[in-house]
Amino acid sequence: MIATSSDGDTWSDQGQGGERGINKLAYGRGLYVVGSQNWNGDGFDIRCYTSTDAESWAECPFLGDIDRLAMIAVLGGDVVVSTNSGYELWDGSSWTHDDTELPGTLLGADGEYVGAQGTRRYYGSDWRALEQVTDAERGLRDMAFGHL
Repeated sequence: MIATSSDGDTWSDQGQGGERGINKLAYGRGLYVVGSQNWNGDGFDIRCYTSTDAESWAECPFLGDIDRLAMIAVLGGDVVVSTNSGYELWDGSSWTHDDTELPGTLLGADGEYVGAQGTRRYYGSDWRALEQVTDAERGLRDMAFGHL
């Protein structure tokens, strides 16, 4: 469900269709990006939408070119959508594609970035060039990163 509110008390359902909900979202450079990747038994059902006002939504322009939607995040101020074929980056005016693979989970704060993909962990000051720092015994599903 995508819902919007101007006062935080009254909410309007903006609808999204389909039987599964959105499970990835980010806002940066004036653009909301939401998406989902859900297994259907034969492959992934992938949905990705963008909006400048959180009321009217359009499909992501690159949606037809991807088989997987790993992550939607704000990194270095830009919106980044990680896919099976690299990533898409929104710089505030247009989308650009890069073939570089990113970890499935990638977070940053104060110029430091951490990432995870399966059992591998990454760290660095540039999200485009992270170093693998360890290979853990167990995989990681998700994480949070910040400063207190």
